[in-house]
Parts: sequence; C-alpha cells; structure tokens
Amino acid sequence: MDGASLSPPRSPGVSDTNGPAKDLAEQLRNARIEDIGGNFHFYISRQTTHELINKSTVTDILAQHIKDQKVLQRTARKTCRRGKALFAILVLVGKEAEIELFFKENILDDQLPLRRRDQDNEFNLWTEDGKPVTATGHWKSKHREKLYSFQWWFLATVFEDLRHYELSNNASLPTVPLLPEESHLVPLSGGFSDVFFVRFHPAQMEWSEVVDLDSKGPLCAVKRLHQSDQDEFEREQQILFRLTPKKDRHLIKLLSTFRKDGKWHLIFPFADSNLRAYWDCRPIPDFDRDTVLWSLTQMTGIAGALARIHKLTITINVTDHDQVDSPNGTTTRNNKKRYETLYGRHGDIKPENFLWFQHAIGVTDPRGVLQLADFGLGRLHGQHNSRGQTPTNDVPCSPTYEPPEYRIGKYVSQAYDMWSFGCVLLEFVTWLVLGAEEVYNFADYRGELSPRTGINDDNFYTITSDTTAMVRTKVLDWVNQLHRHKRSSRLMHDLLNLITEHLIVVEPSARIESKKLYQELNRVLNKATKNDDYALTPMPTCHDQCAMK
Repeated sequence: MDGASLSPPRSPGVSDTNGPAKDLAEQLRNARIEDIGGNFHFYISRQTTHELINKSTVTDILAQHIKDQKVLQRTARKTCRRGKALFAILVLVGKEAEIELFFKENILDDQLPLRRRDQDNEFNLWTEDGKPVTATGHWKSKHREKLYSFQWWFLATVFEDLRHYELSNNASLPTVPLLPEESHLVPLSGGFSDVFFVRFHPAQMEWSEVVDLDSKGPLCAVKRLHQSDQDEFEREQQILFRLTPKKDRHLIKLLSTFRKDGKWHLIFPFADSNLRAYWDCRPIPDFDRDTVLWSLTQMTGIAGALARIHKLTITINVTDHDQVDSPNGTTTRNNKKRYETLYGRHGDIKPENFLWFQHAIGVTDPRGVLQLADFGLGRLHGQHNSRGQTPTNDVPCSPTYEPPEYRIGKYVSQAYDMWSFGCVLLEFVTWLVLGAEEVYNFADYRGELSPRTGINDDNFYTITSDTTAMVRTKVLDWVNQLHRHKRSSRLMHDLLNLITEHLIVVEPSARIESKKLYQELNRVLNKATKNDDYALTPMPTCHDQCAMK
C-alpha cells in the first residue's frame, strides 16, 4: 500500500477541520447516552454506530486524505466491515486519516479496548495481548488519552441469553432513563443483595425472555450481591443457568450476569408486582370460574417449579483438611479431595417471592402469570442423613413462613419448602374466599407472644419444648372457619385438607414431596376445569364429609 497516501504527516483535528468529519463528530457527541451510574460514563448504541458509520460517510471523510481510489474503496470497505467503532473514535480524536496504520497492526473493532498501564500519564497504548500500539507512537499524549477515553463510548455490552460478562470499570451499562411513571422504582436492599431497576437500550440486548411491548427497552431488575465471594456467585449462577432453559413459565428467568466494580450482578425481567401486592390490588376477588381456575393454575405451576428446583443436583469438588498426629508429636494436615452432591432447595418461600407478570413469553392468559423467584444463593446443600439436609444455623429465612424445625434444632431439608408453601397456599385460599384484608387479619388472629423474643409473632406453629412444636390452634380454627364459609366449594375443602394434612405438618418426613404435590394439584386442577360444580358451588357444611378422593 502507498503509505504516503495513507499517513500524511499531519492529521487535522476535529476542531480545525470542516466538512463531513466535523459533522460526524457532532452527530456522535449528540448520540451519546450517559449511563445510570453517572461518573460521566457515556455510550453510543451499536444501532446508532451502524447507522452513522456507513460506507457513504466513511468514503466522503477518507476522500479528504486518500487520493488513490482503489485504496480509498478498499479502506472504506474494511472500515465498514470490521472497524466502524475504531473509525468513529479516530474521527472524535481528529485522527481518522490514520486508520490504515491501525489496520496494518491488525487493530480493528475486535481488538478494543486498547489498554494503558497504571500511572502512565503519557497514555501509551497496548493491545489486550500486551503488544504496544505503534500507530499512536507519534501522537501527543493528549490525543492518546482522548482515544483511550472515547473508545469506551463504543464498548457498551450487547447482552445475550445466559452469558456472563466481565465489565471494565470504565465501561457503561447500556441503560436508558426510566419513564416518568417509573420514578417510584427506588432500589431495594436486603441482607444478601440489593436490587435496582433499569431499562436497557433495545439495541444492546438480544434476550429471548423479555417482553418489550413499546420498544423503549426492556425494564429489568438487577440484583447486586453484597458478597464478593466468587464461589457463592458461581453457585447461584449455575443454579439459574441450569433452571432457566427449562422453559418453565412459573420460574423466574435469568437473563445475563456481569461483574462490575468488583460486584456480582444478575439481570432478571421486571415483574409488575408480587403475589401480596396482587392480592392487595384485588381486595375482594370474584369467586368465578376465571379467577378460581387462574389461582389454581398458579398454585399448581408454582408447585411444579418447586419440584424442578428440588430435582436439581450439582456435583462440586470439596477439599477436606484433616489433621494427623505423627508419632514424633508433630501434626500434619492431609488435604483430601472428594466430590459432594448438592441438592436444590428454595429456602425462602413467601408471597413476596411469587412475582406477577402481566405479560411474559409463552403466556397467553390475560391475567398474567406467577413466577417463583429469589432462589439459588446458598440454598444448595449436601447430604446429611437424608436428601439435602443442612443445619438450621446455616439457613436464612423469613420468620413468618419458617417451619418449626428451624427452631427446635432439627436438620433442614427440602421439606422446609413444603411447610412454607403450605402457609402461602393457606393465605391464597383465604384471599379467594374472604379477600385481601382477611389475609392480614389472619396474621393478627394467629399471633402469639413469643417467650423466646418477647415479640408477638405470626408463625404458624408454637414451640412446646426444646425439641417439640405444634401447629397453632388458631391456624386450625381459621381453617375451620374457611370450611364453613358460604363461598367454600368442594375444591376449597380439598385444598384446605391438602394443606393441613400434607403441608402444615410439624414432622418434616410427614410432609408431601413437591413432585407429588404438583401431581395432586394437577389432578385437582383437571377436575375443577371439567366440573364447575366442584370448583364453584358453595358447600359450607362439607368439611367433615369431603376428604380428598
């Protein structure tokens, strides 16, 4: 190639040139978007880059510097195929005439970002594999600094399904401002993570599990873990990566994960509300076919999702450190490697973790769908006497829905989830029969002063000794009131019997397994779908006669 035609001794900066390069630089500056983190981090979407950096514009700009038509056309084609971002960066710096110097070093868009070494105020640049960028060697340091800064505008991640990304602290998260009606979405903080809400630029994602009805970019919930422990993050990530592709519409879908500023992040679709808020917004539900069958369908679907979590097993490498005393009185440590199988358990079932989506991929019901969320972190457990048990002091929980074994020193297993699910199902039936206010009244009704804490709690059980517990009498009284209510159909009686006989049971081994619960609820759902009389006709005196058949 004719180097003289490609690399003139002086390349005019944007500030002192007129014409297409200056126009393009202005367009690029106007197109930049500041990400939600502030700190003057900007990005330009890939769609905008592709639109602005087209063959006509590139050719017009390079024609100011390259007179050989063959070289001009070849350089323009290569730029539009593999160097659009690089060309845009050079235009912003005022060095677009030197793009062929970068091509000679095989530096194209896929080689970005270029690196600088810490504390190097001269901003000498290096490729990812450690080679110096000689194309900028004759530049003033201020121009190298500009290139280093401008390149991040074009390096916003394009998120794809179930991919993990290591994001530079200099990179922007490709978000767009929330809509005015979304200003109430403030970050939420919990014991293990916090959650903030963002809209991602529609051109910066290729997720198949989001519904973006208005093309303003999908609204998402980003969960940021407080701990920086890589093993814990990878454990949760592995669970979610394993469960998300199963196309279970009642399990929350993980979209992508990333690490930025030393923190691990998980991206999920934004939910319109949770189950408790759903109840509150419908204080007196219609006891009709649509409402009852939708509710039962959600109960059944969540049971199936829980069964899928319980079926999950992951094998990990574990190193045991055994101390061995030798005859001479010294102690040595033997490191023994072994494999351990971990079993899935949700561990925090409550209405707030049943998320409601008005619209979701694969869901046609206008009432939307409930999805089970917030499973994964720290809830895979090893073998101890029976499948998936762990000591209670290793278990985070929500006190209202915790089972009695949490307080009486027994090991916690997958049966933990079944008690909690039974409590939520009882509240679900309460909402259907009595309405949302009675869900809160039920909590007050069963409340007792805890001798352990001195606080009035709303557990579903009472501790009777250090090793024993019982279902609270007022919980059973409440169930009897529901049986007697004028709305209660045979379906309601069957659900209440299932809850009290197979879920809210003190002995963990007596609780029904999640797979069998799903099968039983599915049987009841099929019966209710075919028989309106069974599902809807009041039979308030049926309690003593209607055992599940």
